[in-house]
Amino acid sequence: AIIGQSETLMFMPDNTKDNDFANCTLKNNWQNYGSGFADATANKKNNTVMLYGTIKSGSTAIGTTVLQMPSFAKPKFVQNFVAVTSGGFTTLRVMTDGTVHIADNNANSSYVSLDGISFESN
Repeated sequence: AIIGQSETLMFMPDNTKDNDFANCTLKNNWQNYGSGFADATANKKNNTVMLYGTIKSGSTAIGTTVLQMPSFAKPKFVQNFVAVTSGGFTTLRVMTDGTVHIADNNANSSYVSLDGISFESN
């Protein structure tokens, strides 16, 4: 490393031939944030699914379905994940049918980041 220079590391979906990679279907008025942020996508490698993207403008009521993941991206168990929002943090619940729901009343529709959500798939 050179002193005085900074480096930015970016983690991007790995869409190589040996992996499953696809866009998620947004629900209940959620839409991709745009402005250079990744669209809502799922990437599966070695039975681990990773979500990417930033979404905005949807319904934030508890239990609202935010998105439907591709068929390869279904977890073995229902799992909760902390997600960054414009107002702090919220909990997203990933269901075994491949849907993702709002799980608390902290969601903010200005934006919700899916980055960092990962789980073991079936």
